[in-house]
Amino acid sequence: MRKVISTAVVLTISTCLTAAAQELPRPDDLQTRVIERVPGFWSVTDFRIISTAKLGYPIAPRALLRFEADVGPKKDLFVTTGEEVGPFEIIVRTFEAEVTRTLYGTMDLSYRAGEWSGITNLENSVTDLGTPIDYFRNPVIELGSEEQMRVLSLIRADAVNSTQRAIEEDQRALRERHADAMAALKLRHEQALAEARRTYDAQLSTLKAEFDPAIKDETESLAAARAKLQASHEAAFTDERERLQAEHRNEFDRLASTHRKTLEKLLVTHATTRADLIAQQAEDFATLESGLAAKKKALQERIAAADELIKMHEILIARNEVIADNNLWIKPMTNEGVAKRNAFFESLLADWSGSIDCTNTVAISVSTKSLKRSGMGMSGALTRLTRDGKQETSPAHFVFTGDNLAYPMSFKLIYLSAPSGFPEEYGIQLSEEGIFKGTTKYGSSSVQECVVILAR
Repeated sequence: MRKVISTAVVLTISTCLTAAAQELPRPDDLQTRVIERVPGFWSVTDFRIISTAKLGYPIAPRALLRFEADVGPKKDLFVTTGEEVGPFEIIVRTFEAEVTRTLYGTMDLSYRAGEWSGITNLENSVTDLGTPIDYFRNPVIELGSEEQMRVLSLIRADAVNSTQRAIEEDQRALRERHADAMAALKLRHEQALAEARRTYDAQLSTLKAEFDPAIKDETESLAAARAKLQASHEAAFTDERERLQAEHRNEFDRLASTHRKTLEKLLVTHATTRADLIAQQAEDFATLESGLAAKKKALQERIAAADELIKMHEILIARNEVIADNNLWIKPMTNEGVAKRNAFFESLLADWSGSIDCTNTVAISVSTKSLKRSGMGMSGALTRLTRDGKQETSPAHFVFTGDNLAYPMSFKLIYLSAPSGFPEEYGIQLSEEGIFKGTTKYGSSSVQECVVILAR
C-alpha cells in the first residue's frame, strides 16, 4: 500500500513539473527574440501577443504566436543618394528618432531540451529604413542641411580659387608664350629684313659692278667719239675753210666782179654741208643716250621690287600684332558664359505643379512651393512636395545631372514617400517649352513605371 502511494506521488509531481516546463515563455523573453531581429540602433518600446496556437503532442509541444511590437530608432536614420561632393557622400533623412513603427510578425516555437526555441519572422523589417549618421564609413552631409550649404560654400570657394589660380597661371603662361613667340617672330622678321637688305645691297652692288664699267666705257667712248668727231669736223672745217679762203683769195681779184654769185652759192653749199654734219652728230648722240636710258630703267625696276619685299614684311608684322590683341578677349568670354549659366538656373526658382502617374497605383497630383537654390553653381534645388493636398514631411530635391544648357536638360527628383517610408527617385527632363517630363521605373520588390509632368 505504501509503495503504491509513493508511485502515485512521483507521477503527480512529474506531471506537474512537465506541465510547468511546457508553459510558453514570458512576454519579456519573447520580446528579447524580437530585439535580436532588429538592428542595434533600434529599441522595442512595447510588445504584444495577438494570438497563440498550440500544436504538436504532449511529448513534443509546439506553439505558433502572432505578435506586434512598437519600435523606434535611437537616432535619426539616413540613406545615401549615391552622389558625392568632394570627399563627402550625400545622404537624406529617412526616419526620425521620435517616430515609432509597428512591427508585425510570427514565432514558430518548439520545446526541446527543457526550453522553447524556434524561428521569429518579421513581416515588415526595418533593415532597409536607413542607418544612423555615425554608421557611415565615409564623411557624409545631409542633403539640404545647413552643413551641406556650409561645406558646399567652402568647396565652391576652393574650386573658384583653384579655377582662378589656374586661369591666372594659364594667362601668365599664355602671356609668356605670346611674348616668346612675338620675340621669336620679331627676331625672324629682323633677320629676314636684314637678309633682304643684304641681298638688295649685294644685288645693287652686282648691278653697279655690272653696269658701271659699261656705263663708264660707253661714256668714255661717247666722249671720245664726240671729241674725235668734233676734232674731225673742226679739222675738215678748218681745212675746207682755209682751202676755200685760199681759193677765194686767188680767185677774188680775178673773179671779184664776175663770180660774186658763184661765191654766194659756194657759201650756201658750205652751210648746207655744215648743217648735215651737225644733224648727223646729234643723231649719234641720241642713239647713245637711248641705250643708257634702257639700262637705267631696268636697274630702277629691280630696286622697286626690293622695296616691295620690305613692305610685305612690315605688313606681316602688323597682322601678327592684331592676332595677339585678339587673344585678350578669352577671359571676358569665359566669365560671360558662367554668368549666363547662373542666370538661367535662377530663372527656374518658381512654383511647379503637375502629377505622378504610376502603374498599379492611382495618379497623384503634385505641387512644389518655393523651389529654392541648393548646391554649388545651381546644381540642385530644394523644396517640399504636396501630394493630393497634403505636404510631405521630408524635403524633395531637384538635382541637375546634365553636362550643358542644351535642351532637353536632365534632372533627378528625389524625396521620401510617406506611404511607403522609402525614398523615391524619378528621372525627369526640362523641355524647351518649360515643362518637366519623365518616364522612369523605380521600386525594389515590384518595379513600377511612372510618368511625371510638372509645369509652372
